[in-house]
Amino acid sequence: MGNGQQHHSHTSVLRPYDNVLSRDVLKQGELIFVDHPSIKGRLYFIKGKESEVLQYVGDTIFVDAATGFTKTYNQSSLRAGDTLQNKQYFENLGRQYGIEVKVFHGDNSIFKSKDWIDD
Repeated sequence: MGNGQQHHSHTSVLRPYDNVLSRDVLKQGELIFVDHPSIKGRLYFIKGKESEVLQYVGDTIFVDAATGFTKTYNQSSLRAGDTLQNKQYFENLGRQYGIEVKVFHGDNSIFKSKDWIDD
């Protein structure tokens, strides 16, 4: 560049581990990532007057690996029964749009429980 102009270039490098969990997923519903963060919050319809027992203590978050579609369900308990109910809500939501969920992938202990696996 002899005329004083600078040349800028940008190169993206795909590392071998980028998108490793969703690399071979081609269709919506084939792989759903699920997580269970525990974050306290208030019920949206009570206006801050609910007892602490009724406040949200966490969420179940579902993300379709193929499309990135995300659905979050707030929970007032992190017990398996409440989480399984949200799993069923998510599966029903998918069926409404003709999507059958094939596999859930989560690493929290609740997703390895007998109740979750048997459902």
